[in-house]
Amino acid sequence: APDAGPGDLGREEEKQDEEPAASAPSPPRAAAAYHDHDDSTAPAPDAGSGDLRSEEEEQEEELAASAPAPAPASDGDGEGRECDLFDGSWVRDPARYPLYEAAECPFLSDQVTCRRNGRPDAGYEQWRWQPRGCGGAVGRIDGSGALEQCRNRRLVFVGDSLNRNMWESLACILYTALPDRSRARVHHLSSEHKIFRAMDYNCSVEFFWSPFLVQLETKPDRTKVLKLDQLPAMLQQVIGADVLVFNTGHWWTHTGKLRAWDHLERNGMLVKMEGEEAFSRALRTWARWVDHNVDQTRTRVFFRSVSPEHKGYLHFFLPTHITKIQALPTD
Repeated sequence: APDAGPGDLGREEEKQDEEPAASAPSPPRAAAAYHDHDDSTAPAPDAGSGDLRSEEEEQEEELAASAPAPAPASDGDGEGRECDLFDGSWVRDPARYPLYEAAECPFLSDQVTCRRNGRPDAGYEQWRWQPRGCGGAVGRIDGSGALEQCRNRRLVFVGDSLNRNMWESLACILYTALPDRSRARVHHLSSEHKIFRAMDYNCSVEFFWSPFLVQLETKPDRTKVLKLDQLPAMLQQVIGADVLVFNTGHWWTHTGKLRAWDHLERNGMLVKMEGEEAFSRALRTWARWVDHNVDQTRTRVFFRSVSPEHKGYLHFFLPTHITKIQALPTD
C-alpha cells in the first residue's frame, strides 16, 4: 500500500472510532482524581482528601531521607568510572543521525519543525548524547529496532511541551521506519491526549498534557487553583503501561501574567508559599502516587525536569533561569 500522507493520517484521526478494538490495547477506564493523604498507608485511587501530617513531621522526614540511589554500574570505558547516563557530552554523528527526516513525518507540531520554518542548516540534527563511563553499554538502535522494542508495548509520556516533543520525536522515528505507513494511526482524543499506534506491531505511544502533574482546577469565579495534594483523574488511565515518562518544572518558574494559577490549595484550604516549596510538595504527591499505584515490577518509571524556553526566537539564545532542584525523599 502507498505511504500515508498528512491527509491520510488526518482522516484516520477522524475515523478513530472505526478501528478494530483488538488491534491495540484498550485504554483503562477513567477514575476519580487522586487525593494525597501524605501518610504511610496507600490511599485508594479515588479517596477524598484526608488530614495531612504536621509541618514538623514533614521537615524531620526530609532531613532523615536519603538521596535516590545512583544509576546502576556498568562496564566502564577504561577510566574506572561507573556508567551514569546523566554525565556525558554531545557528539556529532552524521553517519547515523538524524534518525528520521522531519519532512517525512506529517504530525510534527509547527514549533519544532525548524527546517519547515525556514532554518537553512541541518547540522544540528546530527548530534547525539554520549554518556561518560558507559563504554559500549549504551547501544543505539534505528527505527526498525525501535519498532521491535515497542512491539506489544505501551509507552506513555505525561507532562508539558518537553514530553510532548519527546512523544512527537519517538512517534516520528517509529512512523518513518514502518514498512507500510498506511498501518499507522494518530489519534487526538482530546486537546490533552494523543496516541500513536503502529498497528502491525501492537505498539502504542501516548502523550497526556499535564504541565504541573498535580491538578489545576478552574473555579466558578474563573480563578485557577493548583491543588498540591491532588493529581488529575486522567492519571488513572496510564496505570498498566510498560513505560511511563513524567516531567514537570518549567511551568513552575512562570511569574506575573504567565503564571497559570491564581491560588495554591492544600488539604482543601488555600495556602501561600514560594514556588520552590509548592513544586517540592507537588513532586511528593506525584512520587507517593507512583509508589502506591504503579507496579514497578511491570512498569519502568522515569522523571525528567526542565528544558530551555521555546516561545520565540530570542529564547534560543537566552538562558532559562530556574531554581536549583534538590533530591526529594520518596516517602
